Amino acid sequence: MLHRAETVSTMSSQVARGLGLRIVSGEFHPGDIIPIETQLCEDYGVSRSTIREAIKNLSSKGLVSVSPKTGTHVLPPTQWNFFDLDVLKWRLFSKLDEETVRDIYEIRLCLQPRAAYLAALSPDPSFVQKLNKNIDSLKANRQKSKLFMDSIVRFYVTIQEGCSNSMMGSLSGMIKASIESLCFLGTLSDAQIDTLLKDYENLCAAIISGRAEDAKDMMTEMIILSRNTAFEMMRARKTETHRPNLHRQNQ
Repeated sequence: MLHRAETVSTMSSQVARGLGLRIVSGEFHPGDIIPIETQLCEDYGVSRSTIREAIKNLSSKGLVSVSPKTGTHVLPPTQWNFFDLDVLKWRLFSKLDEETVRDIYEIRLCLQPRAAYLAALSPDPSFVQKLNKNIDSLKANRQKSKLFMDSIVRFYVTIQEGCSNSMMGSLSGMIKASIESLCFLGTLSDAQIDTLLKDYENLCAAIISGRAEDAKDMMTEMIILSRNTAFEMMRARKTETHRPNLHRQNQ
């Protein structure tokens, strides 16, 4: 049950998140009818107006369609708005399999190398200052896993927002959510961190010096390396999950 002291808007957002997670995780399939208002009111402990606002929210994100005669139907994933940060986060939170990871990297490969190229065409002083600050943060936090990953995210977001293309820059939130969703897969070794730091410094230098083609190629190589590492971590986790418990077998 949701806390009634919260505003209707906040409560409807919580309901939308709950239903959204159930949809993107596959609990509700395309074509399924969402439970009626009275059932949802009982399930979530909220008013009809809160449920209606939540459904309206999901409809605006392309997850459901509402018909007065037939009810609220779940739409197929091809109609979901994955550029909506809520939809993207719900999907990544509920279903981070190899297909989803592959999709994430396809998007990153489409956006980030071009952003690096554009950023290198005319790097202004404030942007350069941010990039150098990002590099300093990466070096300072290399032994602090969470802070190091936060620094990685800020580095990529800085480049995306500094590419002098407002539409591409506006997608920095999607880049941020995509990278953050992969952080839990595992920790990097010291050797991997050393390689990353070297790559980030080289990319930063290419952008600052205006070597746009080099920046684009470096970003592409870095994302491909990251993708390969992500798949290795996922397969290692899968192997660990299915490994027999010898201690238990010997009891």
